[in-house]
Amino acid sequence: MNKEILWHYTDYTAFDGILSNGEIWLGNVRNMNDAEEMLYFIDTVVKDGVKKKLIELNKTDKFEELEKIVDIQKQKRKNKVALAACFSSYEDEASQWDRYAKNGEGVSIGF
Repeated sequence: MNKEILWHYTDYTAFDGILSNGEIWLGNVRNMNDAEEMLYFIDTVVKDGVKKKLIELNKTDKFEELEKIVDIQKQKRKNKVALAACFSSYEDEASQWDRYAKNGEGVSIGF
């Protein structure tokens, strides 16, 4: 794993578009193979990061308030569109080939 390179797995049609247009399109996260990824990101990465900081600041009494804020923000964004492009730190990852590169019949592009 080379941490300086991020890999984008895709099929040949999208790869042709990337080369022809010089751009990668973002997809609606709700249409992705795992629409729950965004909620997972909010619930684990964001919330856990804030909790860790609260612990460092000795403010664990704010956990309940944090839960309420996260719930309110998730509810506000429930009907909003979120766009994303997917990248991996792995150049050759079976799950990435399967999910994003047309069952292994595509390409991985390093950036």
